[in-house]
Amino acid sequence: MDDLMTSSHQGAAPNIGPPPLTREKDPCKAERINEMQKNRDLYKLKYVEGFPLKMRIELDVAETDIKELYAKLTTWTLEKLDDLNLIYSRSLLLEPKDSFMHWKEDTWFGYQRLNRCNPKSIRLCEEIPSNFAFEKLMDPGAWVDQTMTIGSEGMIELVCKGLQEWDFYRDGIPANDFANRKWIVKSLE
Repeated sequence: MDDLMTSSHQGAAPNIGPPPLTREKDPCKAERINEMQKNRDLYKLKYVEGFPLKMRIELDVAETDIKELYAKLTTWTLEKLDDLNLIYSRSLLLEPKDSFMHWKEDTWFGYQRLNRCNPKSIRLCEEIPSNFAFEKLMDPGAWVDQTMTIGSEGMIELVCKGLQEWDFYRDGIPANDFANRKWIVKSLE
């Protein structure tokens, strides 16, 4: 994660936001450690004399959790965002403790955008690319919540320290024409 915020360009990037997140300042460190530990406990390698390595999976617990999650998803309706907390009472899903409280903050948005993606495909932009269709719609110092009010659903790759440029933007993929404006092609996730 340390090299996520490094620039491929020479010179310093303008300071338009909070400092980049590092491993030491990771707000979800405990949550990520718990997730890794749960995955380690779920898939343990066990050696049996005379046999190759064997993977032990707690199938009965996993099956019970999946059935319980399915029952919850099919028997209640989502009326507000806080109702999503009901899914996490006892299921395979780890409860996102901080995500529900901070999801509207710019730094948190950027952190979640970088979480679990390939950091090699993201580089810090020090200037708006020439093929970026929103440069006339967006103020240079605008944050995510300000920019989203424009109605730019397909855009938004603002991350912590500035604008992040995904590799596919530079690969000659043209923007889509919609409502007499150019819209950037969204990534396939």
